[in-house]
Amino acid sequence: MALKMHLLIYVMSLNRAKRSMVEKDEKKYKVVFLGPAARDFGLVDKLVKNLQTYFGISAQNVTKMIRLAPLTVKNGINLREANRYKDVLEEIGAKVGIEPISEEKHRAKTARLSGTKHIV
Repeated sequence: MALKMHLLIYVMSLNRAKRSMVEKDEKKYKVVFLGPAARDFGLVDKLVKNLQTYFGISAQNVTKMIRLAPLTVKNGINLREANRYKDVLEEIGAKVGIEPISEEKHRAKTARLSGTKHIV
């Protein structure tokens, strides 16, 4: 019984290590909010209400988002996660794009935020 438990723990650690290796090799993307899907007042109002309701964004900040579009709303994620963000935002009335980000830029930004330096 103990051997099975040790084997299970070993296999789980291998799977975790494999997953982290795959994540390191995956290309990173950013999700860009491009504004309302249409310039119809009714749809823009629906987008504003949905952003407030689903994401807890104030009316003032939603207005800023729409004015400042295009605006990166999520950065440094894999393609599957980026598509999930895109689907949800499009469903509530937003126009959204997904753009690949270069690995060097992503590493530099991560290093800047964490206070460490990465040598390429």
